Amino acid sequence: MNILDLPKYVETAYFVAWRNTWIHRELGYPYVGYFIKTDKGMVELWARPSTDLEPFLERIEGLGVETVAALAYEVIKRGVRGLFRGTYIYKEGDFLVALDPMLGDRLSFVFYLDGKEFMLTAPQEFSLLWLATFLRSLAKKEKERDGHG
Repeated sequence: MNILDLPKYVETAYFVAWRNTWIHRELGYPYVGYFIKTDKGMVELWARPSTDLEPFLERIEGLGVETVAALAYEVIKRGVRGLFRGTYIYKEGDFLVALDPMLGDRLSFVFYLDGKEFMLTAPQEFSLLWLATFLRSLAKKEKERDGHG
């Protein structure tokens, strides 16, 4: 599943999600954005169109943390301080997680795996397990809607 497998726009009573390809198409920015707005706050995902998100989601789930704040705590506890103020780096085998300084109540991460990167910014109490399940569900429904499922 890559970021382009997610629907362009979907809205329910519980969330709104949309894909931003304009900056990629029109300005040549190498990443495509995906945004999810819920009552818990706004989540931003950025990845190259060719990046498979599934290995990242599996690794994030494998860390055994529920929330974004818990992931930040693990990175700080098990990682090392980065060169920039407030940045921490955690490496587990070929999987690297960089925690960027906080943006208000949101935390930003860059995940690196096999020469690819995936960026996530989310509220501290946002569930990573819900996010992984939600993204898989959206991609599956989009595939079925397009007649490829």
